[in-house]
Amino acid sequence: MFSIDIVDPEFSTAQEFKDLVWKVVETARKPNLSDYFPVLKRFDLQGMRKHARVYYDRMHEIFDELIDKRMEARASDSTTKNGDFLDVLLDQWEENGGSVLNRESIKPLIQNLFIAGWETFATTAEWAMVELLQNPEAMQKTKKELIEVIGIEVWIDYHIFKLL
Repeated sequence: MFSIDIVDPEFSTAQEFKDLVWKVVETARKPNLSDYFPVLKRFDLQGMRKHARVYYDRMHEIFDELIDKRMEARASDSTTKNGDFLDVLLDQWEENGGSVLNRESIKPLIQNLFIAGWETFATTAEWAMVELLQNPEAMQKTKKELIEVIGIEVWIDYHIFKLL
């Protein structure tokens, strides 16, 4: 999406970003009284809206930093294009003079894509674990592969998944 790995430990705010996404997902999963009693919505009795706002605002700050860096790179060299989703959005912004897309509409779009992708991964991982638990033969095969490729007592790093 950004031609950088935003959750790579080398990225300066990687852990913070991961934590923010998880907090947003956890907040969205919690039962909210106002979903059952809409008249209570304006009171935010559980403080969910307040917490979500803090997470969203910080994510938007991170996206602002990424957008600023990309726009600076594009301004200094007009041929600088990474060909990623952010470039497509910025091209639309420039072509339409901000009438269709602007910074304030790009940030929530990117945020929604990240959260949707993250939640999809979590759901898929949960489904895979259930399937493995129900199929002991597949579980043994998976364990064997993990031990062969990764080993035992190895700190699992993001880059190890490329070996599997």
